[in-house]
Amino acid sequence: MFTRAVPTHSSKTEPLSEPVARDGSSGAPSRSRRPRVRRRRTLLLLLLLAVVLVAGLALLALPLLHARSEAKAAEADLSEARTALSAHKIGAARTSIASAQSEVDAAQAHANGFGSDVWSHVPLFGSAVTDARHLVDALDEATQVGALGADAYAGAIGPDSKLVTGNSVDLPALQKLSATVSSIGPHLDSAQADVDAITGNAPFLGSKISSLRDEASAQLASAQTSYDTYQPLLEEMPAVLGADGPRQYLVAMMNPSEQRFSGGATLTMSLLHFSDGKVSFGKSYTVAEIDALQPYLRWPRVQGNVLLGNNRPRRLTAATFSPWWQVSGEELSRAWQAQTGQRVDGVFAIDLQALAGLFSLTGPIEVPGYGQLDAGNLVSTLAGSYDQFQDPAERHTLNLAIIPAFRERLLSGGKFVQKGQLLVSQAQARHVALYFRDDQAEQAFSAIGFSGNLSATPHDYIGVFSQNLNGSKTDYWQHREITSKVDLREDGSAKVRLDVGVSNLSPPYTLPVPDPQSGYSTRYLGALLGVFLPHSATMGPVTADGAPYDPTMHRTRVHHVVNRKYFVYSTLLARNATAKLQAHYTVPAAAEVTSDHTMTYRLDVDPQDLVDPEVLAVSVTFPPGWSATSLPEGWTATADGARWKGPVATGLRFEIPLQKS
Repeated sequence: MFTRAVPTHSSKTEPLSEPVARDGSSGAPSRSRRPRVRRRRTLLLLLLLAVVLVAGLALLALPLLHARSEAKAAEADLSEARTALSAHKIGAARTSIASAQSEVDAAQAHANGFGSDVWSHVPLFGSAVTDARHLVDALDEATQVGALGADAYAGAIGPDSKLVTGNSVDLPALQKLSATVSSIGPHLDSAQADVDAITGNAPFLGSKISSLRDEASAQLASAQTSYDTYQPLLEEMPAVLGADGPRQYLVAMMNPSEQRFSGGATLTMSLLHFSDGKVSFGKSYTVAEIDALQPYLRWPRVQGNVLLGNNRPRRLTAATFSPWWQVSGEELSRAWQAQTGQRVDGVFAIDLQALAGLFSLTGPIEVPGYGQLDAGNLVSTLAGSYDQFQDPAERHTLNLAIIPAFRERLLSGGKFVQKGQLLVSQAQARHVALYFRDDQAEQAFSAIGFSGNLSATPHDYIGVFSQNLNGSKTDYWQHREITSKVDLREDGSAKVRLDVGVSNLSPPYTLPVPDPQSGYSTRYLGALLGVFLPHSATMGPVTADGAPYDPTMHRTRVHHVVNRKYFVYSTLLARNATAKLQAHYTVPAAAEVTSDHTMTYRLDVDPQDLVDPEVLAVSVTFPPGWSATSLPEGWTATADGARWKGPVATGLRFEIPLQKS
């Protein structure tokens, strides 16, 4: 028989189990499930907040994206403005600059708005906003530079410009132009400060920002170089033109048919006067007139100018033996004063090729005795036709027409900016040289290439010049070929073999009397060849016309001039004859060595203003295991180096970066 057990610990009965829901789950949540639900809800809430935050930040980032596109549009407008200014289209340039300024203003508003402010406080990414603001601010400064540049162009060549009228320069307008250009400087400084403040360290965006910074810095460096070059020039121009008192300069027309180391012989001269902006020319003189007054002169020589030799009496046209116009210009100034008693403030030397260039801008001119002269026939008519004018009086009359032709082409027909640009390019070819006794003016004009001095490079260098010895005009037909073979070494030094060939390609002598071998009518070429060497070059063997030659080495030691060693060789060449020189020497720093695995070969070439430009061929053999990372335009690769060949119509500067494999 069974009995029912009765609990004794409590009178309250408890259920044996929890109620079970219909779906089989317990009626109350377990303690372990409750936190999971709460975590899920929290995560969902956080995710929602993150989405909202990201969406909000994305919306707030839209102004920055707008700023970027507006900045790019402004850059495109500024590029169009530069193109327009280079074509002298001032109206189009101003339109593009105004558009750029509008884009920049919008970019600044977006870059400095509420959304950008929020992003600037986001960790890590905030620096990108700061960098973007600096870029936009730099672009704003660049736009201001463009606007001032357009104003300067308008003041110089605009339709309303009265800068030059007839024989007068409006000095107040010139001073205003100078002030406009000077005001560019602070904007360039501010732009550079903004660019320098860019860090480029934001995640993901840092490399892009750094690239934009470097690009902006390169463009600013180019603009700064132009400013540093032309601002001092404009600042000095009023004084050069007589704003502080009358100035007078000796204008010397160089004739390429009779050469000096400096260029064509100065066979026609005149005084150029400036007084309070008014321009006038004095009487023109030929060398024959000057010699008739006093053929041989003494003047105090420039100290260290060994090219002029001792202080014995010399003709005035011998003053320009030095290839440095800073020296020849001073010698000619002193010689002119010894001849005439007139002190000059400097020398403007210009040859017939540069005068022909002016004619290409301004059109032909009718010259009595010569007929119509234009860019195509001027040099051949004035320098290549001496045998057509045998009578000395006739030659005298015709030579006197040269400087009035220069005056006419320089002062008439407008296009003064274009004329200035042309003369600068002609100066690179040594067809023009300006020398000022005032140091500040000399420095300002030298900065844009008018000094006429030889290159100061400490690396490889080629400068071969000839000087007429027999008073002939046969240099008109001189033909010169130069070959330089460079064996470059790992330490940057090089062994060089230089070959020079000078030929007399004159036409036949046709007069009924024997060729006198000197003077106007001869077809003989008497030449003193001068080879100017790289710095610290050590000479090896030299041959002249196939025979061993032991040249005397010379060195000028003129203060403020980067002097060079040189040697000379004299020759008298009949028609179709050629003189040949070969020189071996070592250049200690032909290349600039930057590391054990990198160097850069550097070569400068100075031309002489020959009618037939010299032909140069250069071949460089690299050290074993070395190769060029790039080649300058015109160079071609060879099996063991590189080579270049062409006429040298202007000064050349080559750089070949090398690396060791």
